[in-house]
Amino acid sequence: HDKSIFLWKVYGEDDCNFNVLAGHKNVVLDLCWNRDGSKVVSASADKSVGVWDVNQGRRTRTLSKHSAVVNSVGLGEGNL
Repeated sequence: HDKSIFLWKVYGEDDCNFNVLAGHKNVVLDLCWNRDGSKVVSASADKSVGVWDVNQGRRTRTLSKHSAVVNSVGLGEGNL
């Protein structure tokens, strides 16, 4: 079970892992990308949601007031 998010470039000839987003204390259960691909939102069994800057490779926000495991995330129109 992995607590990190591995970002891969999967197009073109040079498939490579270009970043690892680390910081959750338990398994990452779901991901959602924003429309322009600059941010990832993650749901985790550590009862938190993370908002990540893909280019900088760091978490920019943590929503940790959940009382139970966060199983999924989604973004509405115009968010992030």
